[in-house]
Parts: sequence; C-alpha cells; structure tokens
Amino acid sequence: LSPGPEPQQLTATATQTAKQIGPIPLSLAANGTNLFAASGLDLPVSGTWVFTLVVTISSFDAVTTDVAVHLN
Repeated sequence: LSPGPEPQQLTATATQTAKQIGPIPLSLAANGTNLFAASGLDLPVSGTWVFTLVVTISSFDAVTTDVAVHLN
C-alpha cells in the first residue's frame, strides 16, 4: 500500500473466470509497514487468475483494483 490513511479493512479474492472458480476469499496478514501477504494459498487449477484487492479507508471511501496473473 502507498502512504496515506491507514485502511479500516483490506480484503482480497482470487477468481478463475475461464473455469468458473471463485471468488475465493484470501486471508491477508500484515507483513511489515504497508505490506500484506497471503500464505498457504493453494489455488486448485493453473491458468489466468484475477486477484481483486479492496482497501476500505472509511465508511464512504474504498479503492478496488484487479490484477491478472497467469499461473502454471
């Protein structure tokens, strides 16, 4: 995360649309200042996965971003 207000909530999911899997909720843990990690993640198939991250700053302010990653 970039510098700014501390998030009230941080959620992430993984989706594999080609095989209609997900969204699978990911458990995130703080891993340093403005760093978070998901450990023990075991996705069931290879292919292109879309990871969605939602950072909630307040009751009225949230940012959502997606990143597509191809996993073999």
